[in-house]
Amino acid sequence: MGTAKQDSVILHLEDFEDIDCMKDAEAGKLLKAILCYVSTGALPDKLGVQARTMFGYIRRHIDRDKDKYAEKCRKRAEAGRKGGRPKKEANDSDENQNKAKKANGFFEKQNNPDPEPDPEPEPEPEPDIKPDNQQSDGEPRSAAQPNRDDMYHNKQKRIQFLETMCKLHRSGALTDEDEYRRFADELRMLKG
Repeated sequence: MGTAKQDSVILHLEDFEDIDCMKDAEAGKLLKAILCYVSTGALPDKLGVQARTMFGYIRRHIDRDKDKYAEKCRKRAEAGRKGGRPKKEANDSDENQNKAKKANGFFEKQNNPDPEPDPEPEPEPEPDIKPDNQQSDGEPRSAAQPNRDDMYHNKQKRIQFLETMCKLHRSGALTDEDEYRRFADELRMLKG
């Protein structure tokens, strides 16, 4: 049995910043080269230096993703040759009920699950380290109040998102002017 012909390709967003710096004509040639490579395996011959360099990076991603997919297909085919999932029996004997109580990786409900899980011991906090739910003044922080690390991390993620959206608008990929102004205003506010 042969391998199926590839009919799609994954493009990684990590390459967007470099592609965004290219002129639209070169980016279009790069896209055509990628699609040609995926469908025929042919390497491009008429790309500029920047597009040829980007094609090299993207080709490695394509080849890596294709190999991962082929390995997944190989494993699934092997599992299929072994018969796949075992068939369920019509009668539930004591032996089958005992097997159902054990964790077996299938999703059927167990007939008699353990009603009380074993309690997990609570870890003792280190004496010189304050708990996450305590503010710097020693007062406990409410559950609705996030810690500063979470707030900083969320702010940085939002800034990164807003910068990407503004870049997309400047490149012509997004055309809503009102939305762009909202993104730009929020970005200025967050950056201070």
